[in-house]
Amino acid sequence: MKLFRTLACSLLLPVAAIAAIDVNIYVSVPDGLYFESDGATRVDDSYTLDWGVLSISFADFTNLTPQEQIAYLADIDTNFTSLGSFQFNSDGTLEQEPAYRGDVPVGTSPGDQLYTLVKNALGTQLGLFTATGTAFWTMPASPGEANLFLEAGTPTALIGSTSGVNGILADQVPEPSTYAFLAGVMTLGLVAYRRRQKI
Repeated sequence: MKLFRTLACSLLLPVAAIAAIDVNIYVSVPDGLYFESDGATRVDDSYTLDWGVLSISFADFTNLTPQEQIAYLADIDTNFTSLGSFQFNSDGTLEQEPAYRGDVPVGTSPGDQLYTLVKNALGTQLGLFTATGTAFWTMPASPGEANLFLEAGTPTALIGSTSGVNGILADQVPEPSTYAFLAGVMTLGLVAYRRRQKI
């Protein structure tokens, strides 16, 4: 009986591997790069890229009024579900092949539009991107593959802008909690400085 179970498992493993999906991330010169809001400076290793889905479909988002879109994107932390996070290389490139391998993630469905959320640590530079007109930027059915590079379709920015096949981030006003953190750091620095002056 034990031998039968071992044989059955060994036969099922290749089937399970074949039935998985792959999601690959390509950020390079031919595939499309991400730039800071000046449009000239590449993001670096202080930036992260999350890939994931929105709480509503791309079609539903485009049907919102401009004011509703602004309100929706202002709460992007709630409306975007990250399915993986990666840090850029110092030269602004990023290649993860695969970035994800497995079953279709829970809470998502084949055909869901995929997005990249690019931001720096303080959240002062932010961009939300996808590419339309291609199946590469949709959640694949199992087995299947998604390739998240902007050149794969028509680059579209929901936050930020695009230039050719590149994505350009937008300046963001930090959250009040970020200001509080920065104020705390500055206060600690001032206290340390004054203590050194007294010695």
